[in-house]
Amino acid sequence: MVLWGILCSYGVLGQTMKVQEVLAATQKKMQEEKSYSCHLDYSLYASYTSQKYKEHYEGTMIKFEEALYTKINVTTFLNTSRTSLKINENQQAMEYSKVKGALQSDQSPLNMLTTFIKLFKTKTIEDKGSQWLCTLSTDVITQLPFGKVEIYINKENNVVTNQVLYFLTQMPYLNERGERVMASPRLEIKLSNFKLKLSKEEEAFTKLSKYIKNKAEAIIPVGAYKDFKIIKRN
Repeated sequence: MVLWGILCSYGVLGQTMKVQEVLAATQKKMQEEKSYSCHLDYSLYASYTSQKYKEHYEGTMIKFEEALYTKINVTTFLNTSRTSLKINENQQAMEYSKVKGALQSDQSPLNMLTTFIKLFKTKTIEDKGSQWLCTLSTDVITQLPFGKVEIYINKENNVVTNQVLYFLTQMPYLNERGERVMASPRLEIKLSNFKLKLSKEEEAFTKLSKYIKNKAEAIIPVGAYKDFKIIKRN
């Protein structure tokens, strides 16, 4: 029994080290590439086992030089090491703030792999042919709203292809019989059409000048956003 316990401990340790190695390689690639773009597909399910999504959004993520552009449905984020801009098309509003430090990209779970490694206690990895499946979970409360995360990574290019986030909080929804029940939702994020060479149009989306300009210390929306309300933070 003692020997079996020791072998199991080494097995868990090996799994943890392998997961950290794979996720670290993926995070490094996302950070070191000077440019890339991909399509994002968000599907929110009412429960862990639901087959039909409750909400569905499409999005885009573009990195060019020191800027990261992310659009999810009607909300756009543009972040650099110096500025953060959030645009809501429905509200016709912009939030602008100055920041310090590294590129601000926390709005996308695809850029939170390092955080996942630190906060999730249990880590396992499975060989799925052309992909790795990394599963991270915890039985204690963390600063994240998820109890478990599944991350699929392409072995060939170290790029995330799919992420499944299992929320801890229960929310009400109507089941197939029209009954009001409580369940914890899950969010699936699929990444596709990953490419390293950008078009001029894609590069333009990452330029702050497409959205705002500085005039006598004031921040003014421009172009298609000229009628948007600007909110300055900090």
